Amino acid sequence: MEERTGQERWRFSRVIFYNADLGTVSPVVTGFWGRRRPVADLIRESEALLSTNDPTTPGTVCARFIGWCFAHLGADFEIMVDNLPVPPLQYHGADTGPSVGWLDRLLAEASGWDPPAVLVQIDAHKISQGGRVLWQSEMGAILERMAVEGYGGPAYAEFLEMLRQPTN
Repeated sequence: MEERTGQERWRFSRVIFYNADLGTVSPVVTGFWGRRRPVADLIRESEALLSTNDPTTPGTVCARFIGWCFAHLGADFEIMVDNLPVPPLQYHGADTGPSVGWLDRLLAEASGWDPPAVLVQIDAHKISQGGRVLWQSEMGAILERMAVEGYGGPAYAEFLEMLRQPTN
């Protein structure tokens, strides 16, 4: 991609979808978003967080977002997809799963990019950039609190109440 400066620079951003509960991450989606709207608005409009049968898989949510971009933005944007350094999963022995702390280190590094990456936390329905929350659903906030409080805390009671409410 060619170097952009001035007013166009703010339209440049990188997006990473991840699931903190499972320690999984998507490739990074780099784009010059043609519309004069922040990429966080496009992510919400795409409903990528809610549009898949397996919302726990960052790669699936990422693919839905990219597909939506091509279907709705036409030629008014540029996009690239790059892999991130992810440790291989270990399926046998005492060291199963990814190494401890790798996701936190990766996200901290991405938050220091210029501009900071837009981080989409799937399990908390949250979009953030540079440590600042840009958007979070009400359900996502409750789920995030439940992860800290457990199933005996007030967030769990709110979660159950939300499930009892009729949907429109």
